Amino acid sequence: MHRKKLHMSLIIALTLCAALALAACGSRGSEEPAETQPHTEAAAETEAAPETEAAPETEASETEAAPQTEEASETEAVPDAQPAPADDPYVGTYVETQGERATMVIEYYEGMYYVTVDWSSGPEDHSHWTFHGHFDDDGMMEYFNGLKTVDQPDESGDLIPVMEYNYGAGSIRMTAEGIVWDDEQEHAADGLVFAAQ
Repeated sequence: MHRKKLHMSLIIALTLCAALALAACGSRGSEEPAETQPHTEAAAETEAAPETEAAPETEASETEAAPQTEEASETEAVPDAQPAPADDPYVGTYVETQGERATMVIEYYEGMYYVTVDWSSGPEDHSHWTFHGHFDDDGMMEYFNGLKTVDQPDESGDLIPVMEYNYGAGSIRMTAEGIVWDDEQEHAADGLVFAAQ
C-alpha cells in the first residue's frame, strides 16, 4: 500500500514535471513570436520611416520644380505673346534675281524664323527646302535641320513630294542686296541673291 502511494506520487510528480516542461516550452514558443512581433513592428517602423522622410523630399522637389515649370512656361509664352513686329527686317518674300525661278519665304512664329524655298526648273521639276533658326546680330541664320523634297509623279501622274534628304546644314545672311543662301548640302544657290518683293 505504501509502495502504491509512492508509485502514484512518483507518477503524479513526473506528470507535473512533464506538464511544467511543456508549459515552459509553450510559453517560450509564445514568447518568441511576441519578441518577433515587436521586432517586426520596429522593422516596419524603420522601413516606414524612410518612406515618411521621402514624402517631404518628394513634396519639396515638387514644390521646387513648380517654379521652374512656371518660369519655363512664361519663357515659352513670350514668343506667343510677341509676334514679329510689322517692321521685322527678315520676314517676307524674296525672289532669286538671276532667273527668278526660286522663291524664299521667311516667316516668324513662336520665337523662331521658318524659311521655305521653292525652286522650279520646269513644269514637273519642283524642289522645296525648309529649315528654321534664329538670326544673330549680324543678320545671319545658321541651320542644321534642312529638309529637301522633290515633286515626282506617282502612278496616276499626280506630283507628290518625295524626301531627298534631311538634316541639311547651311546659312542665310541678310545683305544690302538681299538674302544670300549658303547651302552646304549641295550648294543649290551659290552666287545667287534673293531680293525682297
